[in-house]
Amino acid sequence: MKRWKYVIPTSLEKIQKVEAQLQYQFPVDFQECVLENNAGTPDEYLFFLPNHEEKVFGGLLSFNEEDQDFILRFNQTPEKSPIITVGQDAFGNRIGFLKKTNEIVYQEHETEKITRICSTWTDFCHQLKK
Repeated sequence: MKRWKYVIPTSLEKIQKVEAQLQYQFPVDFQECVLENNAGTPDEYLFFLPNHEEKVFGGLLSFNEEDQDFILRFNQTPEKSPIITVGQDAFGNRIGFLKKTNEIVYQEHETEKITRICSTWTDFCHQLKK
């Protein structure tokens, strides 16, 4: 089990409110992770893209409206984007769900290029290394 730091408590009601505004239902494994680790950063944070390029997962966005890294601030036009952003790396690149398939993807903020990371949130968390 991975350890997370900087966690801010949230609730299922807040997750559901965000889902309604995004018109997107998060997978159960992700909801469970948010309930335990909202806005947190995992101790094991490195992941790799399919080309073996190493990336850093900076942490989850928050589901609490009053927090600076509130998830809706990063998903202001969800109808125009193919992904729902749920986290970032240190450089502002996004980690999120591809809406059509629920796969976990990485999106470069400068080019908006989307790269598949893995199939599920659980798989993503299991990939994280130090």
